[in-house]
Amino acid sequence: MDRAAFAELLARGPLVTDGGMGTSLVASGVAPDACFELLNANAPEAVEAVHRAFLSAGAGIVLTNTFGASRFGLARFGLADRAVERIGTNSLANFAGDLRARGDGPDGDGWPVGFGSTTILLKDTGAATSGTGGRRWGERSHHLIDPRTGLPAETDLVEVSVLASTGAEAEVLAKTALFLGREAGARFLDERALGSYIV
Repeated sequence: MDRAAFAELLARGPLVTDGGMGTSLVASGVAPDACFELLNANAPEAVEAVHRAFLSAGAGIVLTNTFGASRFGLARFGLADRAVERIGTNSLANFAGDLRARGDGPDGDGWPVGFGSTTILLKDTGAATSGTGGRRWGERSHHLIDPRTGLPAETDLVEVSVLASTGAEAEVLAKTALFLGREAGARFLDERALGSYIV
């Protein structure tokens, strides 16, 4: 829609936008913890049905189903693993530090990836980094909520990077180790991870 068409639309009177996409999707039967943005590709009919309902209710503007479509919002759904499956046999996908390498990389030696304080070459491996230093507000508040307490995690670790068979597995291992702390986290990773770097 160009500027003139939009101005004409506004001149007709009040313009109503759509309602809550996530709320409407859940009301239609989508699980509350689903990746709503992934529905655009995997179940477009569900998204279209919500948009049609908004239009039937009188909405003049319908927004895209992309509210959480940031690299941070999408990373938690294991989309790096899904992306390399769609991209091809020699690919790398990175969503906010959760990544998956597939194949031998551009030169056949693996995909060069920063891991801790060094660069490593990954082949058919997932990696993830989780930490408390990036998104903070105040001295003790950060974005990683400990499921045991419902509060920002209290840990003696700042950052944990993990290698695993998939990006999703690496993410779970990294977060769990971070919550457990230095000693218990290191033991936990020794038993489960392909490699780790703890700060």
